[in-house]
This record gives sequence, structure tokens and C-alpha cells, in this order.
Amino acid sequence: MNRFLVTVPAVSVLLTSGFLFAEGTPTRPRFFPDGPQPPPRFFPGEAPPLRPGEIRPLPPLRTGQPAAQAPMPAQTPTAPQAVTPAQSGTPAVSGSPTGDPTIPLPQAENLFTIDPSNVLLRRQAGSWQLLAGSRLLHDFGDDRETAQEALRAMRGLRANQWGRIGSPRVVVEYGLVDGAPSPWATAPRIWLPVDLSSLKAEQMRGTWVVRDRENILLNFGVSQADAHQAVAVAKRYGFNRLSFAGFPNPAAAFLFAGPPVIGSRGGNDSLASIVTLAQERNLQRTGIAVPGVGYLGEQLTIHPHQVEVRKQAGTWVLAQGPDIVAAFGSAELTARAALRAVRDGRFTGYCQVAGLTFFLVNGAAPAREPFGVIGYRFSVDHLRIVERSSGQWELLDTSNRKLVSVATRAEAEQAAQVLRAFRFDTECRIGTGESSLRFFVRSGR
Repeated sequence: MNRFLVTVPAVSVLLTSGFLFAEGTPTRPRFFPDGPQPPPRFFPGEAPPLRPGEIRPLPPLRTGQPAAQAPMPAQTPTAPQAVTPAQSGTPAVSGSPTGDPTIPLPQAENLFTIDPSNVLLRRQAGSWQLLAGSRLLHDFGDDRETAQEALRAMRGLRANQWGRIGSPRVVVEYGLVDGAPSPWATAPRIWLPVDLSSLKAEQMRGTWVVRDRENILLNFGVSQADAHQAVAVAKRYGFNRLSFAGFPNPAAAFLFAGPPVIGSRGGNDSLASIVTLAQERNLQRTGIAVPGVGYLGEQLTIHPHQVEVRKQAGTWVLAQGPDIVAAFGSAELTARAALRAVRDGRFTGYCQVAGLTFFLVNGAAPAREPFGVIGYRFSVDHLRIVERSSGQWELLDTSNRKLVSVATRAEAEQAAQVLRAFRFDTECRIGTGESSLRFFVRSGR
């Protein structure tokens, strides 16, 4: 079981395999009231405390010879026994900071040159932006604390090359110094150990994750290639630690190399399994469980009252933490109408598959249109797929209204399959053109 210390002001937090423990020293213990205290109690057989002015004689000294101690048995020297990491409580080393440069990468690295002295944080267009020179790396909206944490991460790595993994959504980043791993100059506030010996990419609930024997570390959604790239990069450069900017919903993650992490692995397999199961159930991104089909596309778990409208890089967006659900350009009122619809519909999942975007409520289709949203009825039993001269494939309803436009016939057929599986019969749209939010419900009318 890996243990690592996270230091925050006045509080020390110990994370142990996914569990959180905190130790702090209050300025005054609550169970010690102010004012005079009652006399202390004593156990039966003990002398009561002295009264004011009372003098009590000392007890008589005991005499006699101390009991003779039995001699220690002779010890026969034996050869030291070999200790293996499999034994309970035996420390094991996680990661090798030197890495293995012979490990091939599945795809070319997304690397660019930066000047570590020119990494800065700027407030612009109502949001906090992290830049490397003139290149925009992250837009954190109004979250100044997370933005400052990301700035400390980049400056702490002192890298002159910066790598990113994940497209179109960047999932994890790392720094290099002339092609070599960049060690962290100062310890980050929040980090996890990475056991390189057990690190792997694995499909879990329709999504691709990177995990070791104890923790699910990164979630790449539907991108299998990016998950395998992250594993290869970590092993190639010996990145045995993973830090985060933002907690509990990280807005950025950074791989880096540090001293080998010592932890106890023996005898903790059952605990590690329980922790992994809990992490799997709490994955923010999973595949969409389509009835009668299996997992398709990608679903982002949302909490209606955590979804917000904010201005990011000059654009009004509907977002939950670092995840953008929809962008509305300069149309703030449209964005706020979309927020009201999400909260009124009590949606718990935002889904994207085969050109379709829709919401689910606990895995099922919404049973009504949100208040104030106009819906357009259609029949899922009378859908048509048409190829256009532009090479696009469109899914049409009985009135020839376009429900989706995709690049291949297979995608159009998959979209029709999803609409039929959830028995959607109403299309709802908030806004117009690209600056809009579109979703489906099953009204049953």
C-alpha cells in the first residue's frame, strides 16, 4: 500500500490507496473548557490528592535483593534469510527514475519548445490563462487557485520541452530537459506514486484508463491509442509520479520523475481490489451503456448543481469543472437557458456518439422536455440514411429533417441504432447554429 504525504497550510493530509486522512492541531482542544477545573479523579486503592496544608509521610522503602535473572540462552548464528517483496509488510520500490529509452512509442510525441522563465499566468477576457510565451496552454476560467497550482507545476519542472498526451482533450502533460526527464525542483502539493512495473492501459466500462496495481491514474475516454501512448511515455522516461492541479476534480495532470517511492505491497491485494473497484465506480468518463448493444461513445458524469456558465477565452460555455459541455460564443443568455434546462431535467450524464449529443438520467432517456424548451417530434421507426454529394451521410426523419450528419454510413447507422435503443422521439435544441445545445428526450406522446 503506497503512502504519500500531501502538505497544505496548517494541515497534513495522508492519502493511502485512495483513502484520505487528515491530521491537524487545533488552537484549543474543544474538550478542555475555560475556567477552573474539577479535581482529578483517582482509582480505588490510590491515595487521594493532598488537601491544602496537609503533609503526608513517604511510604517505607522496600528492601531485599532483586530476583536473579535467568541467563539468556545461547544463540546459534544463522545465515540471513532472503526477503521478497511478496511477504507481508515488505517495502517495494515503485518506478525507476532512469527509465528505458529503448521502449518504442506507439505514436509521435506532441512536443514543443518552451522557455521555463517565460511561463506566466495572465487574467484575460474574464478568465485565468496559463501561457508559455505566446502559446496558450490552459484556460482555467475563474479558478485562480487551480491556475496558480498549474503555474507552480510548470515552473517546478524547469523544462525546456513540453509534451502533451490526449486529443482533442489533453489528459496528461510532462516536461523534458533536452530530451531527458525533468525532475521536480520542489514537491507538488498533490501527487500519486506510479508503479511502472505494473503500469498498463486497460478498458474499463467502455473507456480506456491507465492504471497500476493499486490506482486508476488517468482516463482517456474512448482513445485507446492515447492510453497506450501514456504508458509508453511513462516507462520510457521513468515517470514514477503523477501530480494534479485542482482537487478533487483535476483540471490538469503532470507526469514527472522523482526518487523511488517506497511502499508496502505484500498482503494488500484485497484492499487494492476494493480501492480499484471504488475508483472504477466513480469514473467521470465512461462508455455509454446502450440497451441491447453494449458500450458506445463516451459519457461524462455530471451533477446538475455543479454545472455552471462561465466565460472562457472570450466564449460563454456550459461546463462542469474542466469539462466543457457546450459553447455558445457571445450568447450569454442562451448559455444560461441551457443551464436551466440541465438543472430542470436533472440530467446525470452527457453523451456523445456518432455525431449525436444527448443527456441521460441515471442511465435512462429523459422522460420529458425541460421547462421552456421546445421539442420537435419524430419517429425512430421511420429513419432514413441518405448520402449527399459532399460525401457526408445524413440521418433523416419522416419529414426529411436532418438529425445527424456524419462522415461514414457506419456512423449514421450507429446513430440510428442509439436513437432506437433509447426510444428517443423528441429533439430539443437551445440556440442556433454552432452556438447551440442539442439533445433528445423520450416524451412518449
